Amino acid sequence: MISLINEFLDDLKKGKYLIVMPISRFNIERNFSIGRFHFFPAEEVNLKELRIVPNKELNQQAELQVFKGQDLREVSSSITGISAVVFRENTLVSFTTSLDWNSFLLWTHQDDIRLISRLSQQAEEAMDILRFYFCRMDLPDTLPGPVGTWEDSNGFSGALVYSLQDNESYMIAGSIINHLIVKGIGLDLNNSQISFIDKHEFFNNIAEVGAVVRTGLNLYTGVLEANTNTSKFIRAMSLFDYLAYPNNFKKFEKVKKEIACHIAQTRQQYNNISNRFQELTGKKDETGSYTGFRTRIVHLGGTLEEILGDNEIIKLFLELNRYIGKVIQDMMDHSHYTWDEFTNYRDALKIDLGVKQR
Repeated sequence: MISLINEFLDDLKKGKYLIVMPISRFNIERNFSIGRFHFFPAEEVNLKELRIVPNKELNQQAELQVFKGQDLREVSSSITGISAVVFRENTLVSFTTSLDWNSFLLWTHQDDIRLISRLSQQAEEAMDILRFYFCRMDLPDTLPGPVGTWEDSNGFSGALVYSLQDNESYMIAGSIINHLIVKGIGLDLNNSQISFIDKHEFFNNIAEVGAVVRTGLNLYTGVLEANTNTSKFIRAMSLFDYLAYPNNFKKFEKVKKEIACHIAQTRQQYNNISNRFQELTGKKDETGSYTGFRTRIVHLGGTLEEILGDNEIIKLFLELNRYIGKVIQDMMDHSHYTWDEFTNYRDALKIDLGVKQR
């Protein structure tokens, strides 16, 4: 069994607190880490050493029960179904955080919800990287659940908070998410995939470009989790807008130049990609009618399903996935750059392609 106390002992001795959160629709063959976030398979963590304090529960036989103070806080968590079993039977992510422990012990249920929301947002940064490498726009079946949710959690999220000084932990849970992916069985990572992602270096050296990538990865998760194909397409095109010009809005005529230079290897490929982006956005036919997908959807009220058949949509999503992947990976490889340095790098790419003068 894996000892989380030993894994995080240095941080815990410095006054940090251990956070353990379940993740639904996510199975891994062995433990790994991304930055400060450590992932563990179900049934592998020694929960006994964390000395989990059980929450007060509702009396199922009583007709009327009134709770206040800490009793109300505990019952509000327990009715979600959070328990030690949840942390035993689900894949876990663990990390440390700063916390005023004395204040935490006196918090209300609403305070717990705010903490769960903050913690899940932090851990989702690591999950965004996993989604980037192992999920696809055309295959929502493999999307993992949000950090904090567990199998059959009915949309509730929870966390375990451990204090080394008190040598005990508390379970908190509540409702913080507004949608769930239910299609398919989620994300399974095998040993070879874990070896590829383990100790990924993205979080090690983040400058201006890295900050853009971090937001871009989160936006890409939004693309993957969109409820309709039309929404997925619109979000993908908006992601290109952001990756090209994160600090201001530009027309797509300029956006496509900043995107195509990452994808193309020759001038002909660059021109082909530029023409393709015109087809995807605001192209007009010989009569002056708009045929560009985004214009037809956003300004003329169409849907992607009205423009393309099912197989064509899959091909389009695979194409966009490839474009997004190349741009974000290139930016990730230069995450230590300032934005000015990265702009110069893009100019160099264009010069090499022969589409920009020195």
